[in-house]
Amino acid sequence: MALASSKTSGIKFWCFLGILWIGLCVYCWGSWVISDHFVTNTTGREMATPMYVLLVRGVEVFSIVSTLLIIALYIVKPLVKTGKMSWDGLFFLAVLMLWIQEPWLNYTQHQILYSTVFVNFGSWCGYLPGWNSPNPEIYPVPIIFTSFAYMWILAFPALLFSNFMRWMKARKPGISDLNLIGLTFLTICVFDLVLETFILRTHIFNYGSTVPRLSLFAGKYYQFPIYEMLSWSACYLALACLRFYRDDKGQSFVERGIDHLRAPTRLKTFVRWLAIVGFAQTFMFLSYNVPYAFWGTQSGPIPDDMPAYQTAGLCGPGTDYDCPDFDVPIARKKCPTNRICPEETSKLEGDRDHLAAGEE
Repeated sequence: MALASSKTSGIKFWCFLGILWIGLCVYCWGSWVISDHFVTNTTGREMATPMYVLLVRGVEVFSIVSTLLIIALYIVKPLVKTGKMSWDGLFFLAVLMLWIQEPWLNYTQHQILYSTVFVNFGSWCGYLPGWNSPNPEIYPVPIIFTSFAYMWILAFPALLFSNFMRWMKARKPGISDLNLIGLTFLTICVFDLVLETFILRTHIFNYGSTVPRLSLFAGKYYQFPIYEMLSWSACYLALACLRFYRDDKGQSFVERGIDHLRAPTRLKTFVRWLAIVGFAQTFMFLSYNVPYAFWGTQSGPIPDDMPAYQTAGLCGPGTDYDCPDFDVPIARKKCPTNRICPEETSKLEGDRDHLAAGEE
């Protein structure tokens, strides 16, 4: 497979990133599934009302049905009609892989809380290199809702926002790219605020620990960090722009140079998918999860009205860890507790003994 390096450097770069991300997905998910940690977390389920259980099951059914419709319309139908994978098909499949980053908001502290009423088998977070917060194996990541949701709650709205950009461009041909992108971003923020208000009020998931001064309704179970809206809207916008700003061949900027790749058509299609994966994963990581790792070190207490099926046994009474608060040490995975960390205590005692010996 020969490559003209000057013309294929872009596609090679994004494809390489895509390979790295897919490798991480295979490692984390594979290690999780074959481990003893692939176990359902049911903590607090008995406290859920029948109406809440019905809501949860309804969300799971909606997630499955929506995903099947998207697969039928954007993947299967074009494939049957043309014999080729459509750009949107590659796009949806690439965004689906973003599920690997779903629980990474909890990298430093417990910032997003999932309900144990959802079908779950814990999480793969403990296999992520450098993971910090404790009890990563029992994060009840909703395996039906959140996995499929990346198709209908992220990729599909991004497609609609891309169409919105096309509509605005047709309506106002002279609009600058900066104004178009800015207007689209503001529209996405409004959409996200409405969507997440419903999600938080109904306990589909909650932001347990946030920076109070940067959050709406701080101290309530439905508190909403403004920085989350900005980062998540940026993810929508990036995906919408990737789809909107394509050339006359229908190629996004991450696919430029694919025509100079000497390879079978199917392999080229796979390389294009890897490039889209590389862009989507990298952008979400840098614009969403990296900032959240910082916000986690600044976050305040989990609201007192958060139900047990939401805290999921991660912290609080009956566990080894105090929940996040300004005066509570940030727990680390290797420490058995954030109330007393024997490793740190031993180190401090050793330092004191060393200093005392020196003074003598």
